[in-house]
Amino acid sequence: MSDRDTKTAWHADAVQEGAGGTVLVIDFSTMSAERDAADVVKEAFPGRPVWRIDPVVALTAEASPLDLDQMASRVERGLAEAGLEPELVVGYCSGTPLAMRVADRLDQGQGVPLVLLAPGFPAWEHVESDLANILRTMGVPSATPPRLPREAVSARAWVTTTVDDAIGIAIGALGLAEDEAAVLTGELAPRYKSWLGYLISIVTAKIPAVETDLCVIEMPEKWSRPDGGWPAHARFVDPGMTREELLESDLAPACVRRAEEIL
Repeated sequence: MSDRDTKTAWHADAVQEGAGGTVLVIDFSTMSAERDAADVVKEAFPGRPVWRIDPVVALTAEASPLDLDQMASRVERGLAEAGLEPELVVGYCSGTPLAMRVADRLDQGQGVPLVLLAPGFPAWEHVESDLANILRTMGVPSATPPRLPREAVSARAWVTTTVDDAIGIAIGALGLAEDEAAVLTGELAPRYKSWLGYLISIVTAKIPAVETDLCVIEMPEKWSRPDGGWPAHARFVDPGMTREELLESDLAPACVRRAEEIL
């Protein structure tokens, strides 16, 4: 679990120092990922300052649910407190909706260019599938993903109870020592809840079309679109590979550079 407090939870982390226009990455990579979107952006723009926000880590430190607008406000405030003025925002996977909202609000509401790398707009089925996978990880088999209430407060409460119950089952079944059990209850459980809570906030949010300059990096037949589709001014870069392959590919940095060039 993050050691940040609620005052700094939404402050970006510096992942690369340098000169030139600052790039803000809003990431959504799994804990086991060997390479995240910030790594790709660092390779795309060597020598430029790159900062990263992981909304799941921030929500874990926040320890309370936030909706999409509240998260965007937290990011905007954290950037201002750090004196950061990003000239480019890059959103990855399910970080896309938050990146869209943040990019439109920066530069005193004028917006900054936005690159979306393998964008994702999760549905309830994705939340349920992730919950089932988490339960299986903790040794609680589930033949089919559980069906969540289709409302944010009720869904979060259901997730909290289900994860807590699963943690208790796992601790008893595995006969974990106190220090081992503390890892589950103090580190993994809060992150699991924050991961699912973030997805619930996105699923239940109204995501308007982004108004700032926008480029999407995704195979055309795999496009994940916001409700209402992409705006007419959106540009596209076809990486020629699936989203699963993209993050690990040596071609990913070139795709990000190309996206910024055409904006």
